[in-house]
Amino acid sequence: MATSTYQISAPEPFDCSKSEEWPRWIRRFERFRTASGLAEKSKESQVNTLIYSMRDVADDIVSSLKLTNEQLKEYKTVKEKFDRYFTKKNTIYVWAEFNTRYQEEGEPVEAFITDLHKLAA
Repeated sequence: MATSTYQISAPEPFDCSKSEEWPRWIRRFERFRTASGLAEKSKESQVNTLIYSMRDVADDIVSSLKLTNEQLKEYKTVKEKFDRYFTKKNTIYVWAEFNTRYQEEGEPVEAFITDLHKLAA
């Protein structure tokens, strides 16, 4: 029985200035990690691939996280630190954005409600 092999492309580089995109991007990276076989490689290789996939700014962010050399070799630890770094929310801003959101003229109710749910999340 023949086995088929295929190559899978890494996700597009993460734009660190758009932290709201982090959850979507990291989910895509996790799928890439599994599908490409990266999850079977060393944890250090996984960390390096994650940081490389995020581009140059990620190196600066990692430096600011003050991780030990051992922590830098643990994929789970580095990912959790990035999760916390990119998911900080300014509660006052988020509530102000939610409270000032009105349905635009001609905007479908479904689109308005969907947007409210996104703002509330």
